[in-house]
Amino acid sequence: MKSILKAMLVMAAVITVGLVSGCGGSGDSATSASGTTSAGTPTSAPPASVVDGAALYAANCASCHGALATSAKKNATAAQIGLRMGTTPYSTRALTNAEIQAIASVLATTPPPVTPPVTPPTTTVDGAALYAANCASCHGPLATSAKKNATAAQIGVRMAAAPYTTRTLTAAEIQAIAGVLAATPPPPVTPPVTPPVTTVDGVALYAANCASCHGPLATSAKKNATAAQIGVRMAAAPYTTRTLTAAEIQAIAGVLVSTTPPPVTPPVATCGSCHAIPPATGEHSFHSGRNIGCATCHGSGFSSTTVNAATHNNGVKNLATTIGWNTTSRSCSNSCHGRKTW
Repeated sequence: MKSILKAMLVMAAVITVGLVSGCGGSGDSATSASGTTSAGTPTSAPPASVVDGAALYAANCASCHGALATSAKKNATAAQIGLRMGTTPYSTRALTNAEIQAIASVLATTPPPVTPPVTPPTTTVDGAALYAANCASCHGPLATSAKKNATAAQIGVRMAAAPYTTRTLTAAEIQAIAGVLAATPPPPVTPPVTPPVTTVDGVALYAANCASCHGPLATSAKKNATAAQIGVRMAAAPYTTRTLTAAEIQAIAGVLVSTTPPPVTPPVATCGSCHAIPPATGEHSFHSGRNIGCATCHGSGFSSTTVNAATHNNGVKNLATTIGWNTTSRSCSNSCHGRKTW
């Protein structure tokens, strides 16, 4: 009974307060229905509640769609979120329109993270190793390869033909092989070795093979014999047992030409060397038979044993002026026989 009475008293108090408010109340603090106080002063609107979209997203969305910064639902609109929230399993979550709008706003304003492109590591293709494994067995070591400066195109064509079709090389690997073939300097060119010139001693060869028959080289009876002549002679007996090369025969011929022959000593002219004593021509017998000496007709210095070097063998018939010799009439006139024509 007491509880009923208490309840009735509370209800009466509430009704009384309501009636007072409806009538405008009393005092300066009362506010009219138009939002002004009884004294006519406007009232202040209650502060708007700030809805934290980021916190709402973290509580209601992040577990499935990821952190806000990397959300899979970037730029989803409030309409799209509202539709999704009306379906399972989201229908159990009660979000007001203001909260949904706040979530949509943070999804639109948070830029997606920019992931820098991942640059794959550069793979270095070892052309030298590839050459050694695929080419060296046929074409030799890289440094002295027979395929120096072959291009990638040339290598590619060759690799497409037998017996290389079983070897699979990528375009990069072929290019790497071409690169080392171009970059490796060619082996140094070895100049041809000139054999030392062997000097064949023609003098020694002549002495050993020829001098016993033909005399010393200086006075050889085979002076100026040619290599061809010596070769023919060496092919006949008794020289067939002596083996001489073409170079040795040429050396012997060379010294036979180059050796100065010994000087020829002219014979000493004596009376009787050129003509008889007295000469058998002209009137020499006539005069000598009469004991007329050579000097009588030819001048001093001439005898049967001597001559006058100044006039002897000079191409002129020298006669003494004392005999009266006339060249035109070929006659002489002297005390011996008077005038006589010869």
